[in-house]
Amino acid sequence: MSFQDRTITCSDCGVSFVFTAGEQAFFAEKGFTGGPKRCPQCRVKAAALLIERFVKQFDEEGQRVLEYAQAEARSLEHRWVGTEHLLLGLLRASEGVAGRVLQRLGVELAETRAAVDHWARGMPDGAAPRGATPPQESIGLAQRARVAMELAIADAQARSRERARPDDLLLALLHGQDESSPGRGVAAAVLNGFGVTADRVRATLAQVLAEDAGAAGPEHPYRLAGAGQWEEATKSISQWREQRRQGRRYSLVLPEELFQEVERLAERQNTSVVELLRRFTRLGLFAMQLQERPDAALIVREGGTERQLMLL
Repeated sequence: MSFQDRTITCSDCGVSFVFTAGEQAFFAEKGFTGGPKRCPQCRVKAAALLIERFVKQFDEEGQRVLEYAQAEARSLEHRWVGTEHLLLGLLRASEGVAGRVLQRLGVELAETRAAVDHWARGMPDGAAPRGATPPQESIGLAQRARVAMELAIADAQARSRERARPDDLLLALLHGQDESSPGRGVAAAVLNGFGVTADRVRATLAQVLAEDAGAAGPEHPYRLAGAGQWEEATKSISQWREQRRQGRRYSLVLPEELFQEVERLAERQNTSVVELLRRFTRLGLFAMQLQERPDAALIVREGGTERQLMLL
């Protein structure tokens, strides 16, 4: 079916705007009927108000995640905040529960950002998220991102919490089976392409919460969406990640005694040797960065004694 540009009058401001052929093709592909009622500027304003209302229903850490998500969308020059930007926001809040869960599962910010860009470049004209809104302006809110936030807020309320947390949002990103659900979104496709399933997220989340609170974390009712059209995106991202990593593999040789010590520590920490070495690498990089700063130092405290740690 062929489409031609159409002129529509905005229901809010009365200004005429063009509903392009590419946008119409995208609407038809998604099963949307009719066309947009508001012009792009009014849609952005309405989305900004909606995002503001959502922000107020998240705790302080969750609000920071949503701010990061908007910043990520702007930096990528995307027209809207989608589930992919919410995922990037969770990763940027790396000290929070959800951020630590993703780190343990091997999901890294830079690689996820590259995967989102890989996906966006494969979108057809008119449907692509890039370049329609200047970064300094407000941006829109994608439907699945809105549903994900609604699910996170509803789950928090069901658990008698006043505000939603980032871990609620992380699980919401993997929820649903129908076309409008977050489980059919870009974030879910990226996570599944990275081999991260809802079951793995729930298990790791319970472990992190247990470590933080000294008790088992709550179980969440969400389930990952079943097979669907977005499987192709998941497969594409998985293949892209494997190809990207082929040139970044390194062999590490350790003395047997040292390796056995690392193995024992990994067993006590209930994690893998690879994950433990990844943590050591991050800690080493952090320590080296501190050493390069004349106004900073890494201090180790043992009882009442403090000493500076230096990497040689």
